[in-house]
Amino acid sequence: MSGLLFIIRRMVKSADRRGELADVTSVLCRTYCLIKAQTVDEGVPAAEREYTCARSFCNVRIVPAWFSALTAVVCQAVGCRWYFGRLPGLKFRRSVTFCGIGERPEVAGCLLVLLYGQMERDMETWQKVCCRERLKTVQTRAREDKWRISWTADLWSALSKQDTLPGKQKISDIR
Repeated sequence: MSGLLFIIRRMVKSADRRGELADVTSVLCRTYCLIKAQTVDEGVPAAEREYTCARSFCNVRIVPAWFSALTAVVCQAVGCRWYFGRLPGLKFRRSVTFCGIGERPEVAGCLLVLLYGQMERDMETWQKVCCRERLKTVQTRAREDKWRISWTADLWSALSKQDTLPGKQKISDIR
């Protein structure tokens, strides 16, 4: 394991222990800065790797928009591609495979697990506070999907703000 993957995994574990959205967003933006500063020879085909995320977060036939958007945010931060598949032997369990250069796919897998865990914690809090009325299951799921999409959009906007910051942050400040 190289230094970059070690640093990012350490940041992910720290943010996951704290369980705060600000920490998770900070890890996402710091990872983006670290990946952006890293130079990799993209012309080398041997450097292209794949990583299938072992945890499956979605078990429906059609991938929800929020799950696709969350994966897009992760890939935007890390600089890799993704595709959805199915886990072997399981009927509808989805898998996400990240493709990229060097260790970027593993970093994307770590970030996806972190972001999904934080999303679920925030979703539980939101449900306790906002969803006190009795609704049909379809209405509840529609509200949850809408909330997840807005949560992911907030992450996307934080990441896009990171790209437009006027002052460049030093790598030593990030670590």
